Amino acid sequence: MRILPFALLSLWNRLCGGVAAVFNNSDPLILVPVLTEMVLWAAAHEDTGNQALVREMRRDKQRFLAGVRARWNAGQKRSG
Repeated sequence: MRILPFALLSLWNRLCGGVAAVFNNSDPLILVPVLTEMVLWAAAHEDTGNQALVREMRRDKQRFLAGVRARWNAGQKRSG
């Protein structure tokens, strides 16, 4: 799946008029808000399997994103 990051950066550059975007790997959650918006957009246009997750995202997006980050950090502390 190496093509996905390239495709996202290409789309970003086209949408931003050629402004270069640089992502480093120090924050692997940097794209979570973008992916959340993509899930919400898809749910608005297609039938989705996990309606409970979509409802959680819609109800309080900032809380959902904070929960993702907290679960990620908790997992990193256990494995590191």
